[in-house]
Amino acid sequence: MESSTALNKRTNQSIKTDSVSINSLNISLRNASMPHKEIKKPVNESVTKSIAQWVANAVKNTIEKIMTHAVKVLQSIVMDLIKFFTK
Repeated sequence: MESSTALNKRTNQSIKTDSVSINSLNISLRNASMPHKEIKKPVNESVTKSIAQWVANAVKNTIEKIMTHAVKVLQSIVMDLIKFFTK
């Protein structure tokens, strides 16, 4: 038969080991990255978002084209003025 001191020592060591493993498990569970589920949006909202994006892109492209032509016209006017005053 074991002495009570030896038995208590082994029991305490076992409890400490179990406690450490439980704490490690808790920490790993808290830090586990859970995949985020995408929230399902209603079809109407998706269609509305698509239409809004399409309109925004159309407006952006139109403004870019207008600005490109305006810059070309201004460059042409400046070049004609320079030629006129340098003759």
